[in-house]
Formats: sequence, structure tokens, C-alpha cells
Amino acid sequence: MTMNRFQKQFFIPFLFILFFSFTGKAQSFFEQSLLPIPTGPFAVGTKSISLTDTNRKEKYLHNRTYRRVHIDIWFPAEKPVNQATVQYLDGFSSELIHSIFQSKGIRKSLLDSIKQTPTFSYLNAEISGKQNEFPVLIFSPGFYFGMAPLYSAFMENLASNGYIVCSISHPYEQPFIQFTDNETAFLKKKKSQLTYGQLWLAYKLQFRKPSTPEITEKITRNYLRKLKRFDRMTDLWMEDTRFVLDYFFLEKQNENSDALISKMNLNQIGTFGQSFGGAVAGQQCLRDSRIKAGINLDGFQFGDLIDQPLQKPFMLIQSGYNDMWNLGNSVIFGHHFNDFYFLDIPKARHFVFSDAALLPDIPPANKLDMIGSIDGRETLNFLNLFILEFFDVYLKDTNPKLLKASSGFPDAQLEVYRKEK
Repeated sequence: MTMNRFQKQFFIPFLFILFFSFTGKAQSFFEQSLLPIPTGPFAVGTKSISLTDTNRKEKYLHNRTYRRVHIDIWFPAEKPVNQATVQYLDGFSSELIHSIFQSKGIRKSLLDSIKQTPTFSYLNAEISGKQNEFPVLIFSPGFYFGMAPLYSAFMENLASNGYIVCSISHPYEQPFIQFTDNETAFLKKKKSQLTYGQLWLAYKLQFRKPSTPEITEKITRNYLRKLKRFDRMTDLWMEDTRFVLDYFFLEKQNENSDALISKMNLNQIGTFGQSFGGAVAGQQCLRDSRIKAGINLDGFQFGDLIDQPLQKPFMLIQSGYNDMWNLGNSVIFGHHFNDFYFLDIPKARHFVFSDAALLPDIPPANKLDMIGSIDGRETLNFLNLFILEFFDVYLKDTNPKLLKASSGFPDAQLEVYRKEK
């Protein structure tokens, strides 16, 4: 079909309009962050540190090299001039992330797109001079799926509100780590699957009905006894975390210490984590006297808190992801000797406690499985409010506003247990 002169006069300008319309949309999408805008007064800086513990051998490697850990840090910063922020998931290939999350319906094309969006963090920025010191938060991502950048919404918001947030990556039990000398560590999938297999078997071999509190406790103790791989992993991650804190304390005493470490208030340390990382946070509160308060984000509480109730302020936030975990946690956290907060979001699912809550264009069935029948962005913003206030109350000595009998969120229920003064 040929076009007459009038049709050409109309069609060619139309093509230009269409072209610039689509390229404009693409440009605005890539320039707009996937992440929520941090709520605090500080700009956000980020940097990474890799450390080698010469007192421990790496159990996952046959050549018996020393154990290494990697720390991604977000902190209050002076906003750099003429410097772009870090791109989201920088350093992580779409292929790698897709290999981990493809069972969740995450398309590689989506990952390619979101990797082009910016964060609100400036690489290696100068730490803010507005305060002499800032409280420190230690975070552990989840087992198997956990990658530090996938929790950027939490990290950036806390850093913008005056916290130095250190996310510890644990080699070979999380998808991928690139150390600062470019050495890499990948998830040991077969061993990790054996660990998950033990969890599945413990669940399937549980035949009792939790008809009484006594039977519920027996079920929980039996469940814990059968998960020896998780016990060993808890010990390993705890050793990693102690090593990192020991390093910070030693470096702080050095007159020529890193400017960031010199600004750490190591008298005010909190901890939190997601999934298995949340269990590590609970165990840290029990075992490390340097930790002042902690939060478990939707993790079953491995370790021995069932026999030694917490003496420190703690918050457990759970979804409706795993009934067995929730049942067990009701026993484990049934006794506590300090302020305790229980925030229940039954319509949520496990990955709402990460940036997965913000992902667009996920198939409805997969979205329901990952984050539940709730608004992901609204829920994540709500979590940010509660996480921030909890640490403000116990590390900055502010008065609580949200941490009261009502959550103020229609999909959540908050229970508050305060220590008698």
C-alpha cells in the first residue's frame, strides 16, 4: 500500500511523536528509583569492607583457606557534588539473580530493567559531620535468597535517619559475594538444599496436633532438635558477626582508623535480620552483651532462646508465611524479661520483608506467594516506620509514638509487652 502526500505529512510527524513519547517514558522510568524516598534528613553514603578471620578456617573450601566475610555499609553522608547515586543491584548479574528467583516468577527482562534504576546512595561519600557519632545496626540477610542490596529500602531509610547500617554477607550460604579484592563466593546449592531438606522433613514428620500449650511446646522442641544443620549455621553466622564487631571495636581504638568506623557509637548497637538472619539477630541479643536491642523479620527463632528468655528489648514481626514457624515462635518468645513487641501481618508473605515488595509486573500468583494479598509498597513503608521507631526508642532514647497497643495499619496487629519499671 502506498501513501499519498497528505498521509505522509501526517504519518512522519506521528512517528517522531511516538518515538520521543516512548523514549521519554523509558528515560523517566530509568531515572526514577524503584525504592521509596528515604525519610531522614541525611544523604546516604555506601561502601564495602571485606575481612579475613585468621582464627577460623573456611569449612566450605577443600584448600582450608581462612574464613572471609563481606560487609556492605550504608551511613549518614555529606551529599557529594556532581556525583550520581549507585545503580540498583550494582555488581549482581541479571543471570545470577534470575537463577535464584526464577521459581518465584521473576523474569530476566524485569531484572534487566530494574538494574538500570538508581538508588538513593552515593558510593564512598564522606560521612556526615553533623554528629560526632552515630548508632550502629548489624543486619543479616536471609539464607539462600539473601543478598544485601535486596534490602536497600530498609538500609537507606535507616541511614538517612542517622544510623550506620552494616549488612553482613555470609559466604557460600547466600547467592553471591564479591569481595573488595574481586574474589567471589557463590552459594553452595547442593549443601543448601540438604539444609532445606532437613527443614521439610522435620515439618512432614510432625504428626501431633497443637491442642494444648504443653503439646505445642513439645512440638517446638522436637522441631528444633531435628534441625541440626540450622544450628551449625546459626553458630557460624554468629561467629561471623562477633568477628565483625570485634574488628570495629579494635579499629575504633586506632588513632588512624577509617573515618566511618571512628564515627560509630559502639555503645549503641542494635541488630536485625530477615528470615534466618532474623533468628541470628535474636541469638545475638541473647549471646552478645554489646547488642542493646533487636528485631526478627519473619524468621523462625533457631538457637536456644526457648530455654533462656531475652533480657533485652526485642521485636518479632511475622507474616502468614509459615504456620509452623509462627507456632514455634509463640512458644520461644512466650517468656521475656524486657520490652517485647509482636507485630503480626497475617496477609503478608515472606518476601514482603525485602525490596521484592516493590517489584512491578510479577504474575499475580507469584506475587501472592512472595508478598501476599497486601499492597507491597504500603506495607514496606509501614515496616520502615516501625523499624525506625523501635531503634530510635532503644538506641536514641526517644519516646514511642507507634509502638503502642494499636498499629495504625489495617492489615497488622501489634501486641506490646512492657517490662515493669
